[in-house]
Amino acid sequence: MKQKIYLPGIIALDIVLVGALFKMNHWAGAGILLTTGFIVLTLVFFPMALINAYRAAGNKQTLPLYIATYITVFMLFTGVLFKIMHWPGAGLLLMIDLPLPFVVFLPVYLIVTGKLDHFSIYKTIIVLLVLAFMSVFDALLALNVAKRKLNDSMTLASMYHRTALLKENKMVSSLPGDDPVTKAAQETLELINSAMDKLITASYSHGGSLDDDPYLMRYPDDRNFVTEVMITEGDPSLGSQLEESLNGFLDAVGVRGDTLLTRAKAMSLLYFNPDPVDGRSWYVRMFDGEYTGWSMVYLEMLRNNILLIMDEVMQNNRTNAGL
Repeated sequence: MKQKIYLPGIIALDIVLVGALFKMNHWAGAGILLTTGFIVLTLVFFPMALINAYRAAGNKQTLPLYIATYITVFMLFTGVLFKIMHWPGAGLLLMIDLPLPFVVFLPVYLIVTGKLDHFSIYKTIIVLLVLAFMSVFDALLALNVAKRKLNDSMTLASMYHRTALLKENKMVSSLPGDDPVTKAAQETLELINSAMDKLITASYSHGGSLDDDPYLMRYPDDRNFVTEVMITEGDPSLGSQLEESLNGFLDAVGVRGDTLLTRAKAMSLLYFNPDPVDGRSWYVRMFDGEYTGWSMVYLEMLRNNILLIMDEVMQNNRTNAGL
């Protein structure tokens, strides 16, 4: 019987460890592995282990202790999973989890064990140390280090934001309207601006626009906004439109005879590879489940590098015109 109880626990821990490895290396499937492992631990292993321990103890007075233990463990593991996966409500769960062991578990533990004869004080000390460790672990998760890094990324992006807008208007308007590169660039830049505008609006609780500083985004560490804006919304989605537009822009750049940039060099400059990888399109690989802040930084980089390519086109136009 004990071996059957330990088996799902060992399997779940192995899945969580593999999921953590995938998560650290940003490999596909990390979220599925971590979620599966935590579900097996909280819904299968811990209930089985606690029920078996309760039956082995044979003392009905300890039933509230086992119930309080499961509630505490379930809430703690749920909060950790939500935080790792950056799901909505993770911060609230961690705020609840931080005092939960001391408010729910510890009083029940002290009351129940106080009624038991010959109960060792050393067990109480060990329990207190474990609770202290759990509280410190939750507090470290609540620090949200990832969000700080994302805020730094947004600060970097905001340094180029308004300059890029002015440069964009000046550069595109200075090219002939019938130039194929100009038309393709205008379409691509409009899609990029639209994507950034929607991400900012989604992140602002009161609504926002591209004229606002991207650094002021409230939720740069959210992953739902990007997937929704770039992949799931619309038919075709904004991400697929952007991929098609980039292909058109690169084709227009590649066929010009008066620029040193080839399609391959421009693709490298834009970090753009339209060839499917593992059956996934470019826009899915770039934006599915990505942080809002880092997607904004990438879109900012994409816009600036398109403007760099346009700058070379302008220089070639002036050279060919003898200016």
